[in-house]
Amino acid sequence: MDRGLAMRWTEGQSLFEKARSEARSAVATLGPEDPVTVLPCGPEVTPPTAPGLDRGEAREVLDKLRPAWSTADLGRCFEVAARALEESPTPGKRIIVVSAFTAGSLRLETPLPTLRGPNDKRVRPEMVLRDVARGHKVLSNHFLADVKAEPAPQAGARAVQVGFMVRNASDAPAQEIQATVELG
Repeated sequence: MDRGLAMRWTEGQSLFEKARSEARSAVATLGPEDPVTVLPCGPEVTPPTAPGLDRGEAREVLDKLRPAWSTADLGRCFEVAARALEESPTPGKRIIVVSAFTAGSLRLETPLPTLRGPNDKRVRPEMVLRDVARGHKVLSNHFLADVKAEPAPQAGARAVQVGFMVRNASDAPAQEIQATVELG
């Protein structure tokens, strides 16, 4: 499950909450003999536990996840997921990816992973993609491009003046963008 920065995008419900719901649905639809593990995909990727039959553990991992403040590298997550699948004795190998599939998280030039199959032959796992940004060609995106904090002696001995630049990376013009800057 993608927990990168883009998953914080909100229009009613955040993409992250949509992704959590999709991941829960994926776990619920598995057959009784299908092993499962959850791989949180964020700026850092920690190898997951070996796939097992404990659905409660998978749901618990999903419940504890929080979105990150940096981008996820889905290609790296695919590789880590493939290594975890090699530990499963089940012949069918499937990776279910729940993400918004943004340009910053998915590098199309990176080949899909392979894993060790029968007779040590390299095989590609089945990839199931669940796009939580479906219906949105472009996600509206505004970000702080520059922040400067400097002393403001004209306002008092301990005063600080903060200036910032907001960039609009959306197709539509933006008006009245609210920004919160915390110091310290």
